[in-house]
Amino acid sequence: MRNGRAVARSGIRDGTLTTSGPFDLVEFPAPANYVVLADYVTTSDGTGLVHQAPAFGEDDMIVCRSYDPPFVNPIRANGTFDDAVKLVGGVFLGDADAPLLANLEERGLLFRRLDYLHSYPHRWRCHTALSTTPSRRGTSAPPASRTSCWRRTRPPPGIPSRSSTVAHGDWLNNNIDWALSRSRYWGTPPPIWRNVDDPADLICVGSPAELGELAGRDPFRPRPAPPLHRRC
Repeated sequence: MRNGRAVARSGIRDGTLTTSGPFDLVEFPAPANYVVLADYVTTSDGTGLVHQAPAFGEDDMIVCRSYDPPFVNPIRANGTFDDAVKLVGGVFLGDADAPLLANLEERGLLFRRLDYLHSYPHRWRCHTALSTTPSRRGTSAPPASRTSCWRRTRPPPGIPSRSSTVAHGDWLNNNIDWALSRSRYWGTPPPIWRNVDDPADLICVGSPAELGELAGRDPFRPRPAPPLHRRC
């Protein structure tokens, strides 16, 4: 038993302890069915085994980066499965449970079905279910001089030190790479402009005055405000 456990642990660390998945609906460019290690999975909350979906969770992506599995995302931007996915192609991800469970039961692979209450994000306007999805973004590494930054944020004498921690959320000690780019018009995009005729031609505008010179008009000239709200 000791030798067996040692072999199993070694196989988990290097990704050679393979498994077989309950579905074969998505094609992977490389082997993807094997066991990995994660410190946030416990045996007190279940079997101690959970599947990893690096395209739909931060913890999953962090764990999978250590093992470099193939990265596949079969969900389109509108929340439906790609049409090429068998059984659930074109189905909204929130409605895919029923056909998937029925398929497991038909093949005799469904041991037991239980409903669990989970917290999922929803749009606050229309209560539409949302899903986490990956995207490519430009990032900037946090400053190396965290100690200097933290010293500058400390409150002056007479102010409790806890107020600084609460105000800044201790983000200096736990911050990660900063996302510079955005894909929504209400975000904070970087001032980098791309030539539509030559995608390699990029200009980083340093000021409103420079933007006005490049545009040939005053960027502060009053203009009708665009609509900020859209129907769901």
